[in-house]
Formats: sequence, structure tokens, C-alpha cells
Amino acid sequence: MILDVTLWNEAADRAFDAALVSGLLAALAYGVVRLAWALAGRRATAHLGHLLFLVPLVTLVAPRLGTVELPRWAASSPRSELPAEVTSPRAGRVTPPESATVLSLEMVAPLEAEDTATAAAPSAPVPSWKAWLLLAWAAASTVLLVRFVAAQLRTHRLVRRSPALRGAEGARVRAILERVAPRAGVRSRVRVVGNDQLVTPAVWGVLRPTLALSPDATAALDERQLEWVLLHELAHVARRDLVVSAVQRVIQIVWFFHPVAWLAGRDADELREAACDERALATSRFPDPESGARALVEVAARSSPALPGAPALLLSLQNDKTLMKKRILRMLDPSRVPSTHASPIGAALALALGAAMAVDVTVAQELNGARAEAAAPAGERDDDAVADAAAKRAHEASIDWLVARQNPNGGWPTGPGTDVETGELNRIGVTGLALLAIAGGEQSAARDQAIARGRGYLAREQGDDGLFGPAVGSRYMPSHAVATRAWFATRGSRGEDEWKPVGQAAVDAILRARNPYKGWRFNHLPDGDNDTFTTGLMLFALDEARGAGVKVAPHVFAHAMEFVDEMTDPHTWRTGYNTTGSAD
Repeated sequence: MILDVTLWNEAADRAFDAALVSGLLAALAYGVVRLAWALAGRRATAHLGHLLFLVPLVTLVAPRLGTVELPRWAASSPRSELPAEVTSPRAGRVTPPESATVLSLEMVAPLEAEDTATAAAPSAPVPSWKAWLLLAWAAASTVLLVRFVAAQLRTHRLVRRSPALRGAEGARVRAILERVAPRAGVRSRVRVVGNDQLVTPAVWGVLRPTLALSPDATAALDERQLEWVLLHELAHVARRDLVVSAVQRVIQIVWFFHPVAWLAGRDADELREAACDERALATSRFPDPESGARALVEVAARSSPALPGAPALLLSLQNDKTLMKKRILRMLDPSRVPSTHASPIGAALALALGAAMAVDVTVAQELNGARAEAAAPAGERDDDAVADAAAKRAHEASIDWLVARQNPNGGWPTGPGTDVETGELNRIGVTGLALLAIAGGEQSAARDQAIARGRGYLAREQGDDGLFGPAVGSRYMPSHAVATRAWFATRGSRGEDEWKPVGQAAVDAILRARNPYKGWRFNHLPDGDNDTFTTGLMLFALDEARGAGVKVAPHVFAHAMEFVDEMTDPHTWRTGYNTTGSAD
């Protein structure tokens, strides 16, 4: 029994440490994804958003596949250690400090012998609070998993016993399904059943997909609306959403106590449906968003309460009314272009973010081993030097890549080989970023010429109002801030007559745009609208200008930082975009 309790406590300690690391990384991943999604705005597809919001959920389980070790400040139980060691950088040896007293077994043995007669018998170990917490978690997770499996079995029986959809509506549905299935990317045969208990269209099954429809609800849809509904459900099949949804629900059950599991799960659910909406519009013969919106409204009007247990493998067209409203508005937004999948760049971004979370775990493991790293043999330290050299080569190669892609006019495009405005900055802002990157590398004649051409481009693009580029769209103020910073950062040894007139005009434009006692946003004239993103860029630019000798009143920085403080939640220390502590 003593051994059992000891193992129980040890397992609880390991589980607690692993859960702490995984939970912190998942919260970090969710914050990064939320920020990225907020910055992406309407330019990103729902397919990419769905992938991104799955990353925090995967982060909850992925770090547990390896060895997790907490840094000393977050260790769950302090460990007794020998006196601190002193590393000699020259000799490469580790020696105890002269003042340290090392307690040896020979010194302890006589003391133990004196107390042997009066020593009390050792008490049996008792379960720690972490052990009881582990037991409670296991019990709660088991109950939730049993309920989940039971709900799936009930739904499986319901769908299996449902008869095939017959009559005129059955023939109509099968005719449309036969026509659109290849276009939707579904090669396997989809069974169509009719069931009045499922008022909303829903798809079920992983290996043998089944489409469940209500004859009454189907009859209320015209041909365009019905085609859109079928394409939406087939999109779930083509995207393997049923498998992803099942895995997602299991992760949420295991991590039922973590808010990120439910926040990220809800976002993923919403964007999964929106992605199928986009795919349905992109593959329909009638790319009419209004037909899809009307179909959703019709389905919502005829919806009934969900089945008991909310089975995850039954993906229904109708879900939460609030989410349906968001989906309808998203479909009717003329600025969004429907797509069938996430772009390769977007998928790579989601994969890179997931990999970054795994790298963070490795860093956390190394924090506790700082002394061992300091005392590492010379060969291991040489490996670090090799890694640093490789990183430097990669940095310089990336700068050469930038130089090679400079436009003949001296600026840079917003993407490789394209002048289409994308991202948070326009061509002016991207040119500023490129100049800052080149200035941060080693000097060469080619790079100096690239900087000179880039500065010439910015000077030519400056208007009479001091702004770099025209005041068009919502990107010109952040871009102006980046360009202003680059203008001062790349002035080098140039004479004041060359850089000061342009730089002073750029700074004056920033100061004119500042909202009194606040910061900046998208307008070059004060309008009372502020956000921390643009304000931060402006502060960087003004600080660079101040370093060059341009006078900027101290209250400008003070008021802007007061706005940043106002946007920062004192409890979470999260700085919101334009509302206190928000993730948007």
C-alpha cells in the first residue's frame, strides 16, 4: 500500500507539471492566434482560421508526447540540492565554493545512531492534494467520455434505422447530389436518409457518410438553396471534418477544466461551418451568397432542439443562432472571396505556429539546466557557435533575397512578384521594413545602393502634407510610421541637409495626426480613433527621429503611453487593440 501511494503521488506530480506547461503554451498559442486573426481581418479565409484555432487544441496534447520539465520558478515541488557550484570560465571546471559545508554520510551516521532508540516509527505516506486532484480529473473525464460515446451510439442507431429518403423529394435530392458530388470533391457514395427528428440537414459517419434530411425542410428549399445545402454538407465530408470534430471533442473532454479548450473549440466550430459555407459558394453552379443565406434562414426557422448529448460526429447545418447570424453576414460580405481550401502559405503558417509551440517546450526544459549548460565541455559550446554561424548566414541570405527583389523604382512590392496590396502595410510600409532589415545586416556596396534607391523612392513618394504615399485606404498611416522610422534609421553618415527636410516633414505629419492626449490610428487628421498597433509604430518612428536630433515634445510619448496603459488589463497584463485587454 505504501508503494501504491508513493507511485500515485509521483504520477500526480508529473501530470501536474505536464498539464501546467501544456496549459500555459496553449494559452500563449490562443493569444497569438487571436492576435493574428484580428490583424488578418477580412483578408483571411475561414479555412485558414479553422486551421489556426486548432493549433491551441493540438498544443494541449502535443507537448505531453515528450519530456516536460518546468523552470525552477514554476516547479511544483522544491527539490533539495547540493550547495551551488561555481564555474570557472577559463578552467572549465566546476568546484564548490570555499565557504560551503558539504554534509557527508559519515557526519550524518553518528547523529542517526544517537536517536535510534527514541525515533518514532515512520508514518505511512498519504496522498497529496495533487493526487486527489488527479483522481477527480480522471473520474470526471471518464464520466464525460462515457457520455460522449453513449451519445455517438444513440445517434448511430438513429441514423442507421432511418429509412432512405423516398418520393419526389428523395429523387430531387439524389439528382442534385449526383450532379454536385464530383464538383465537391466527394468520390464515395453518400447515403441519403429521411428523419423527422433531424429537422436540420446533417451529415454523419466517417467511413460511410450519411446525409440525414427532413422531407418537410427539404421541400421548403428551392433548387439553388437545396444545392447550396448539399454542397455545404458534402464540404464536411471532403474536408474530413467529422474526424477532426471527433478528435477536437475528445481533447475538450480531457481538458474540460481549461478555458482555452472551449474558447478555441468554439472558434474552430464557427470557422469550420464558415469554411464549408465558402466551399459551397465556390463550387456551386449558382455562386449566389443570397441563396446560401436564405437557406440558412429557412433552416433556422424550421430548427428543433438538438439531440441529447450533442453528438460531435453529427455535423448539422444549423447550430447556434448567434453563429448563424455571423455566417450569414460573412457570406453576404462582398469583400470576401469564397475559396475551397486554405492557401499553402496559410497552411504553412499554421504548421509553423504549431512547431513554434513545441520549440517553446524545449526552451522550458532547458531553463532548469542552465548550470549544466555553463559547465558543458568545450565541444558542446562549439556546437552553439556553429548554430550561431548558421543563423547568421541565414540572416544575411534573407537580406540578399530582399535586395534582389527591389523594384526598379527603388521600392518593394507587398508580395513576391506582385503589387497587390495585402497585409497590414502598403508598398510604402513594406519598403520601410525592407530598408530596416537591410540596415540590420552587414554592409556591402550592393546593399548601400539598395538603401539609397529605397530612400529615393520614399522621398519621391512624400506628398506636400509630409506623408509618405497618398492618404488612401486603411494602411497608409501604419505604413507612414514604418517608413519614417526607416528614413531616420538608414540616414547613416549622410549630411543633415539630405535627410532632415524629408524627415522633419514626416514627423510633422505624425504629430498633426495625433489625437490630443491619446495616440493614432488610420487617419492623418485627429478624429479621436486610436489603436495600440498604429500607436506603437508611431512611437518607434518618433523615438528614431528623436535619436537623430529631431525635437519631439515629451508629452507626446507620455500621452501615448497613458493610452497603452489604458488598453492594458491590470489583471491579465494583456494590452488590447482598441479596447482594454481584448484579444481582438
